[in-house]
Amino acid sequence: MKAKKIIKSLFVSIGTMFAFNQYISITSGINNTFKKSSYKTFESIFGEIKYLELGEGKPLLLIHNLSEGDNINEWNYITEYLSKENKVFSLNLLGCGNSNKDNIIYTNYMYSRLISDFIKKIIKDKTIIITSGNSNYIAVSTEIYEQGLIDKIIMINPAKPTTINYNKLLIKIIKLPVIGTLIYNYKFSKIKMLKDLDKSYRIHEYMNSKYDSIHYDKDKSKYLYASIVEGKTDINYENYLSRIKLDIYSYIDNKHAYPHIEKPEKVYKFIKNYI
Repeated sequence: MKAKKIIKSLFVSIGTMFAFNQYISITSGINNTFKKSSYKTFESIFGEIKYLELGEGKPLLLIHNLSEGDNINEWNYITEYLSKENKVFSLNLLGCGNSNKDNIIYTNYMYSRLISDFIKKIIKDKTIIITSGNSNYIAVSTEIYEQGLIDKIIMINPAKPTTINYNKLLIKIIKLPVIGTLIYNYKFSKIKMLKDLDKSYRIHEYMNSKYDSIHYDKDKSKYLYASIVEGKTDINYENYLSRIKLDIYSYIDNKHAYPHIEKPEKVYKFIKNYI
């Protein structure tokens, strides 16, 4: 009898966790940010990519930061400036936003190959890449992978290589179907994500977008999160800079993680000098 009670309690617990995960998935999708724009689709060899295209002129490719929930909406405020004289492409990287979120290992090589293919098949011209945060790794490795596709790189708050130190057991648990998703949902709940933010409307709006991205497609973003934490998406790009012959410019703002959201006019003025 005792064993039956334990088994029954176990099934009830699993059922409760599953129901909670489904609730988060459904409720987060009601007003989801990614249902508000008409996205185009690029069928890459790694999966379906959603992207936007705006304006006319010399092509710019905007690559958003690559951390939990980051997505194409990071560029919303600065795109209106950039698209006045340029053809602006922005995309949701694999595992982000409404692009494919398969249970795979996400690597720097995969992203660099993705960007290379996107430039060749969609943009079809030499392109200026603008990065945010650690997507500078992707831009640099794209040039290493296949030279001649990139005109120059402009980095906004570029990330620097760091020593990877993470809880391996936690990552293994997060990859599990039910309890892993529960832990992931708790870690990236809206309350925790909006806690300690300043009163900037733009940042709150983007944090809501990050929340939508995290829970879009039944929380499958957790597989990308695991790869990021494990350091699969990084490279020690400083070792590669001497091997590429591109002009690279960096905009550094130590007060704002996303200066192109909070100070788009100022960032645009900087970018305009080099495009």
